[in-house]
Amino acid sequence: MQGIYLDSIQPTLTCPSGNCTWTDIHTLGVCSSCQNITSTLTRDCSNGDFVAFLETVGPTISQCQFKTPHNQTLQTVFATMRDEQGVFGTQWNASALFAGVEVTDAPATLVSFEAVQPLAMPASISLDDVRDLPVAGWSCTLSLCAKTYPFINVTNGVINVTAPKEDSLLFGNTDTPYDDLYSETSSAIGNYSFQAIDLENLNSYLSVLFSTGFFSEGINTMNTNALVYLDSAPEAPPVGSRLGLEVDIDAAMNRLASSMTESIRSSQNSTAHAGQTLVEKTFIHVSWGWLALPVALAVLSFALVIVAIAVTRQSGVEVWKTEVLPLLFAQLRGFEAEEVDIGGASGCRILEERGLRLRANLSRPDELVFVKGE
Repeated sequence: MQGIYLDSIQPTLTCPSGNCTWTDIHTLGVCSSCQNITSTLTRDCSNGDFVAFLETVGPTISQCQFKTPHNQTLQTVFATMRDEQGVFGTQWNASALFAGVEVTDAPATLVSFEAVQPLAMPASISLDDVRDLPVAGWSCTLSLCAKTYPFINVTNGVINVTAPKEDSLLFGNTDTPYDDLYSETSSAIGNYSFQAIDLENLNSYLSVLFSTGFFSEGINTMNTNALVYLDSAPEAPPVGSRLGLEVDIDAAMNRLASSMTESIRSSQNSTAHAGQTLVEKTFIHVSWGWLALPVALAVLSFALVIVAIAVTRQSGVEVWKTEVLPLLFAQLRGFEAEEVDIGGASGCRILEERGLRLRANLSRPDELVFVKGE
């Protein structure tokens, strides 16, 4: 019954990652239809002996009776109280239609009801004001149907559901403990069955639920049992108080049908429908173009060293960078720069001969230094 009291109904889904998708989901469900019958109501506002009797008990009362297309009589009552300010009265009054037994090839109707809904309170309880009071009439039906949800997904934990496709169901074989249900349309997938006793119990419950009314605060303090039958059935919650304030009865019944469908779809007799879970993974994208410069620089530097070694070897010149003698000679006192600057193929040999004759003298207070000596 949560559909009557909630603004929206979302299906129950299990999505461990918060991002999931499903293919078409087919389920047995409940569909609703409501028709505004205001123009077909016949109103009769006349205070008879019953009202005269109530006025002797306490309040001042006016009443109207509405004849519906199915020949039901629904009553609205308005009253003023001795110790209360303003006018109080009917905000909702509904009565379920007789359902009868299941008949083969007949629509799988759960309940049908008609209701009157005063859209305002009269300025007074005079018959003139009561006759002119705007009252809406409704004729609604709940029935079993096949529903197909063509697109359901969960994105970042948010459920996205498109409106389901609905296919009416008819009673098939009704002689067994289970009533077979089938659809005449090709879009419905498979047939369904409903246990006959469960169907009867559900029909009885809904008939009580929608045979109800609601009066605004004040008239309920009347010291009489004349109106106790309204909203007093213990078998079902008093939905009249909610429906009496509902602006769009058709939308309210659609929410009720959605909540009943969700209860059927997620029951123990349902079949699991697997979907796909989307798990996010993080990847690093490398732009190799940015590595071209350092790689090329290292390769070209290495190639330059190889080329330099090859060229100097071909010229008969030793690669001084691999020798320590030039560094030592550069730090010896007494050697001039031109004496160290020895080139040619024999330069390395000359330096080695001079290196064998090098001597170091230690003197004070000077620090240890290398000086020229033979």
